[in-house]
Amino acid sequence: RLEHHLAVLLDHRVAYLPDDDLIRTRLAWRLGVRRPRDRSGESGDGSDEKAAVGDRERFEKLLDETFDVNRKIINHLMAQDVAASPTAASDLAVRPVAAQSDLAPDIDAVEIETELILDPDPDPDRFAEVLRGHGFIDLDRAADQISSLSHESVSFLSPRRCRQFFAGLAPHLLREIARTPAPDRTLDQLSEVADSIGAKATLWELLGANPATLALMVNLCSLTPYLTGILTENPGMIDELVDSLLMNRLPPSERLDAQSIRLCQFADDLSPILQTFRAGCHLMIGTRDLLGKETVDAIGQSLSDTADACLRRVIDRELELLTARFGDPVNEQNEPVEMVAVALGKYGGREPNYHSDLDLTFLYTAEGETQRRVGGPKATLSNRQFFNQLAQNVVRTVDSAGDRLYEVDLPLAQGADETVLAYSIDQFIKPFRLGAAPLWRRAALCQARAFSGSRRTRELVSAAIAKAIRQTPWRDSQFAEFKTLRQRGESTAAPGNMKRGVGGTVDAQFIVAAGVLKSAGRLDAEIATGVAAALSDLAAAGVYDKADAEKLIDNYRYLRNVETKLRLIDTPARHELPLSAEGKPDTLEMKQLAALLGESDPAEIVRRCDDVRVSNRSMFERMLAP
Repeated sequence: RLEHHLAVLLDHRVAYLPDDDLIRTRLAWRLGVRRPRDRSGESGDGSDEKAAVGDRERFEKLLDETFDVNRKIINHLMAQDVAASPTAASDLAVRPVAAQSDLAPDIDAVEIETELILDPDPDPDRFAEVLRGHGFIDLDRAADQISSLSHESVSFLSPRRCRQFFAGLAPHLLREIARTPAPDRTLDQLSEVADSIGAKATLWELLGANPATLALMVNLCSLTPYLTGILTENPGMIDELVDSLLMNRLPPSERLDAQSIRLCQFADDLSPILQTFRAGCHLMIGTRDLLGKETVDAIGQSLSDTADACLRRVIDRELELLTARFGDPVNEQNEPVEMVAVALGKYGGREPNYHSDLDLTFLYTAEGETQRRVGGPKATLSNRQFFNQLAQNVVRTVDSAGDRLYEVDLPLAQGADETVLAYSIDQFIKPFRLGAAPLWRRAALCQARAFSGSRRTRELVSAAIAKAIRQTPWRDSQFAEFKTLRQRGESTAAPGNMKRGVGGTVDAQFIVAAGVLKSAGRLDAEIATGVAAALSDLAAAGVYDKADAEKLIDNYRYLRNVETKLRLIDTPARHELPLSAEGKPDTLEMKQLAALLGESDPAEIVRRCDDVRVSNRSMFERMLAP
């Protein structure tokens, strides 16, 4: 509009604003910048001239503001928010950890890292000197990786925009990387993640605008290879990563279940959908874990809820397919019969970690036979055949060799080749009622949790399990039997195993099982299936001393927290500290573990784990005594 009115007033094309005050005033009026005048009469005090000056000044001010806004938009799009005269950083040494405000850009100077990235032909020696100051060892590789980060891997995206955004971010990014245990490895992981995501300019813009997201991304690449692998394989999950910073808490089980139902509603093949669903949940949970925003109990509960949702969808789909072939299972009274999946072990206690096996068994409500559907196939099966086939199909789908969703263990499976996976409730309870069930099966029930099927059926199964526990004929000699079972597990574990080794988490599990079984007949209160919660319940019921229970809970949670963090690091040994061949805590993995646990010295982790295990074993011997 301004150019149009200039052409009308001056009768020719112009590319500048004239200095003439009268022309500027007329332009202001034509553009609507004019204060109302007093039309009551003429005034000789010069008020009209003052008003005209005021209109011109308002016009010039609005014009300056418009230019300023345009300039900011262009600078934002081109990331040219640095000064024209570059200035080297005050020194090349790694700066100490600073507040998040340290990431605010300095608009008065260009840091040396930015200058080198924008330079089309940077001095190699100067570049190497800067990288050495940030803690990099393989300088040539680091320079190549930084060059890769400043270029788009997708050909149709703007290379200039990527380079400009990365140049502005580079000083802050490199300072964050320098604080990590292994800067070279962190940079490699970041490059891999950025390549998988694509649209690097958008990523650098996001990290530059949000210091918390920048710190999270660097820590993710530095400390959690498991989460980095998820993000690399599923680059679209960068949104879940950012959402983890905004959530107040992890989503409840109902929300996860509803989300999985929605995703699987019209799908033919559930496997890739559930794989992605589980990966997204683990990334969200792991990020909250990395940020220290959740307790180890909350982490285990959310991992358990994720597995529950996945298994329910598989069970529902396999049930649908099997009933289409053989009809609906009913009892002798022609009433519907349901199958319930029961979680055992740490999964039953809602205390799994990111790579835990899922211990399962399957119960159905009654014997009978399937009832043929109208227009369906004529073939029918007994309920025993039907539900065993259903359980086998579920396990095969979840734990397939080629595309494993979870690794499944079936500790209560029977038969010559352990093909009997599902039992009627009466069949399952019978050996417990007759006193024929071995102690280890009774102990397994202490962490049994029904999680599929209708609420009424789950309550029926839970009541049957509670009754089986109460029917345990307790004898003090069973303390010795518990110790024998424990020694058998220790014999196949490495000395440093924090789960099955001496003083490991299994000590606490056995203490809980012994307390539940010996007191089940006289306790009215329900005991939780999780170890920490069960110890609290047993202490409240007077079975164990409160101080002992609290100490054991603290020890148990510490070992579980260490194990959970080891899963984020993705160490080969799931339950052992990643020490060197000489047994020293000087490995990269121990440094990563120390960072995740907030310890300054990895040796402190070794010392505390040893102390906790000694304490656990002492309480195990004392609390499992007649």
